[in-house]
Amino acid sequence: MTSSRLLRILFVDDEPQVLRSLKRALRKLSGEWEMVFCETPTAALAEVEKAPFHVVVSDMRMPEMDGTRLLESVAASNPASIRVILSGYSGEEMVMKAVGPSHLFLEKPWDDARLIDILDRIRYLHTLPIEPEVRRSAAGLSDLPVLPHAYSRLLTLLQDPDVSLGRIADLIGEDPGMVARVL
Repeated sequence: MTSSRLLRILFVDDEPQVLRSLKRALRKLSGEWEMVFCETPTAALAEVEKAPFHVVVSDMRMPEMDGTRLLESVAASNPASIRVILSGYSGEEMVMKAVGPSHLFLEKPWDDARLIDILDRIRYLHTLPIEPEVRRSAAGLSDLPVLPHAYSRLLTLLQDPDVSLGRIADLIGEDPGMVARVL
């Protein structure tokens, strides 16, 4: 990974309006994150060859290559990257197909604040003094670890007899590791 303190994020989607929406939503963070936007998996793989990315966010359905194959290629060449599917297709078969090469599955339309929060958490993880070998091993996991604070909050909620399923779902949705495990 590069020595820069900026989180390097690659977004891949064959729909230019989706990329424009992502750029607009994330514009205020351009000083904190280095973002690259590609309309094709081929262009994305060329960018990955130039320099590794901390995070790769890909659409699932693209004409040239689907997101699963793209993220498998990214994982092979850059195993330390966190791989995310951002898709408008959330059927069970689609989610199950994405589980292997991705750490997280997000649905379109996305919530800007939630996407920023997830990416910011990943950026925070990259600021921790972790040995490169440990970081590579952790990134090779099929899901992300659940943060202890989120787990503790979930246990507290589950003990409340009046808690709604919606509140539990909201809490789970706040933590990428829990989402990955639930999926």
